Amino acid sequence: MLISSAYQEIVLPQKDELLIYSGETTFLEELTDDFILFIDSGSGGVEAKKVHFIDGAMRVLHLSPLQGKDGILRPMLGGHIGAARLCLKNRHLEREDYQLQRVLVLPREVNCPSENSTYKSYGIEEKNLSSDYESNKLQLYNFITEEMKKMELLLANCNFEFIIIDGLLNKGLTDSKNQTILGVVKTIKEFYLDTNKHNQLITMKEGFRSRVFLITTSDFPRASWYIRLNGDYTSGYEGIIRVEISLELFKKVGINFINQVSKFLFTIRYLLKDYFRQSSTLLPLLEAERHLYSLFDSPLSLHYFFKNKLKEAGIEPFR
Repeated sequence: MLISSAYQEIVLPQKDELLIYSGETTFLEELTDDFILFIDSGSGGVEAKKVHFIDGAMRVLHLSPLQGKDGILRPMLGGHIGAARLCLKNRHLEREDYQLQRVLVLPREVNCPSENSTYKSYGIEEKNLSSDYESNKLQLYNFITEEMKKMELLLANCNFEFIIIDGLLNKGLTDSKNQTILGVVKTIKEFYLDTNKHNQLITMKEGFRSRVFLITTSDFPRASWYIRLNGDYTSGYEGIIRVEISLELFKKVGINFINQVSKFLFTIRYLLKDYFRQSSTLLPLLEAERHLYSLFDSPLSLHYFFKNKLKEAGIEPFR
């Protein structure tokens, strides 16, 4: 969305390439069938009185560029980021906690506005930036994304029994022996099975999941599996999510839990067609995201907010 000749809301293109894991896949489930019909598995529901969902969102503007000491134009980004935790109890979804923050990211050589209660500023050293404008913009965007993820981690630092997080897990989330924490990956970009088995995922029907397999490509091992929430082979990989839990938790709960939680995720899938990522979305995570966007400044409000703050700091964007 174009705000003016100087400000533009960022919509970064999704990468089309798929990262294929080249190592040998270890399956943790000894079955001959590639796909398992979990909704008819006889498993009961998830054995938890409350289920907590955590998701983040952000609205980022591309501000006018700054000219560095070397004469190279480099981007400034400003935005509103946040994270929310919702609780599902007795089929009722309510907000428990959330965090919001305006952020400004710009080259460190510029005198950054002092941090205050209305926003935080971050400087990126020029030596860590390249001469390619678009690459720098992506680097600053990723920096803001990491700040949003930190908010999610803060909300996940709680004593609740059952937590579902949008995105990948990390080791810091799985240290507790008494918590059940799941990561739900809605966009399939990195494939951990061999090419042939991933091509077979397209044929997986609604209500089916893949076999559980082991991921060892991070700092801690995870058990993972794919689920088709919506669509069929005509949808390609759309409608397929990947779920992951720590290997330690998997050894504790077993396959019956995998079927239980798969069935639970299937029941809370988003079915309306009014959202562009509907096919692979869970309703509570979407509600968390929508709640945050309702609290964010509008693009126009952000435009004037950062315009005034930059003016107060004596920063003149390149025209």
